[in-house]
Amino acid sequence: MYPLLAIRSHEILAIQSLFILLIILPALAVMSVRRNDFTNHDRYVWLTIIILLPIIGPFLYIFIGRNRRLNRY
Repeated sequence: MYPLLAIRSHEILAIQSLFILLIILPALAVMSVRRNDFTNHDRYVWLTIIILLPIIGPFLYIFIGRNRRLNRY
């Protein structure tokens, strides 16, 4: 009949998870990079990593970049 109307709940959950990974997580990471105190070179490097690697980039920033920023103080 209408295959788009026959979406199951686990498929909706998978679509929502992909949306979070591909849109929201990189957007939050970009906002965090822009807000925090980095040199211009470091800021551009992190923005490039986050944009070119939309799934892995934000996780790299969370585990590596934020620690480098926090260790400056």
